[in-house]
Amino acid sequence: MIKINEYLDLLKNKYKDKIYANKKSTIDIINYINEKFNLNEMENDSNKYQHQIEIAKLNCMNVESYKNKVNYENMSIKTFEIVKDSLSADYYSTYDYNGSISSILPIFLMIELNTGYLYSNSNDLMQHLILYQGISQDDIDNNTSNLTLYLRLLDEIT
Repeated sequence: MIKINEYLDLLKNKYKDKIYANKKSTIDIINYINEKFNLNEMENDSNKYQHQIEIAKLNCMNVESYKNKVNYENMSIKTFEIVKDSLSADYYSTYDYNGSISSILPIFLMIELNTGYLYSNSNDLMQHLILYQGISQDDIDNNTSNLTLYLRLLDEIT
């Protein structure tokens, strides 16, 4: 059985030409999704997404590379609904309607503005955006979980 560190080393060797600091800012991500989709920006005081915002905040706090950069109180989450139309048809066609609260909502994307942490109820959208967002020099230098996820997604999708 292959160990985690061996697997990471294998992926780093396999994708060495794709490992470079190219992390996009939160503004870049927001501009990108605005170009790619029709969006509805949601108000954070709306009850519709309060549960998901709490989950996103807790998840963000548990990402090793964000632990010292943000705390629960100073997080700033921006929430977008992806309008179901021809621009988002590929994402909605693979969207899992399994009866959970997240899947009965429209596809949404949450961005924590201080860290760039992304949270969505669409796995395909998350994978696409994580690869688009890229990785930082810190991720590369410290073998963060962001680097591991980026390499795993490269391996799964390419």
